[in-house]
Amino acid sequence: MKYSYTSSHRGGKSHYKVLAQLNNKSFCGIQQGRELHATIIKDNNISWYWEEYGGTVCWEDKEIDLSNKETDLDYTKECYRADGSFWMDFDRPVIPNNLYKAFPKFFECDFILYPLPLLGYYGYPKTGDIHNDIEICDALEQGTPWMKVDLEYSIKELRKRRNIIAYKEDKRHEAWNFFTGGGEPTLLVDGYEEEYVRQIKLRLHEARRLPNSVRILFNRYNIPFEMFSLDTGDYKKVLDIEKTIPNDHTSSFDVFPIIQKYLDNGKIDKWIDEYLSEI
Repeated sequence: MKYSYTSSHRGGKSHYKVLAQLNNKSFCGIQQGRELHATIIKDNNISWYWEEYGGTVCWEDKEIDLSNKETDLDYTKECYRADGSFWMDFDRPVIPNNLYKAFPKFFECDFILYPLPLLGYYGYPKTGDIHNDIEICDALEQGTPWMKVDLEYSIKELRKRRNIIAYKEDKRHEAWNFFTGGGEPTLLVDGYEEEYVRQIKLRLHEARRLPNSVRILFNRYNIPFEMFSLDTGDYKKVLDIEKTIPNDHTSSFDVFPIIQKYLDNGKIDKWIDEYLSEI
């Protein structure tokens, strides 16, 4: 069985990637950030696929050695990126028109992370951005994809998979995840506390809404799915894998020094309490 995994930001994506590596599963991570690209990790090789300005689909390959490093967060985090100087121009973001031609390579992989661009849903600004014309959840629910894809092909391939939609039950822990790692730390460095809190609250709202929005999308296309709790779910059982790691393993990434300062002075706890009182 092959799988896809959809979650919000701070929703277990690194955990899913580590489990793929630990169990020798080929992995395709579709990046949902400023510039769309896919990272494939397979047989100690890492490949990146993207579309250049002008429509050319490109790829680069690099050999890596994952032996005894499958759960090393620092190592796998670095292996998850290419050298931005040779394969991507962040100053000229592209809504791809041809990247879908490489989708068969993506669907070869055992584990696909964040399949929404495979259905055309990519290019929506981050929640809280002043230039936000439409948010990802609205697009999913309204059926308004921005990206050109072969929709019939992608639907057919996703119907062959076990499609996991992750959600969070523990609202306090979810808020802690976002306030300590889901925002722009430079806002705090520059003294814009209110803007930092505003953006985090909006992103938390999106994170709570996204699982149901994806469910609406998958139902529209008759794509089978199952919901997975990040708090009580059993990765080993749902992914049918032999090796696993504690559910909090990937939470060991270090926080930025400015975030640690706000943890130490108690402001983050105060913001979390304020947020929980509002929902």
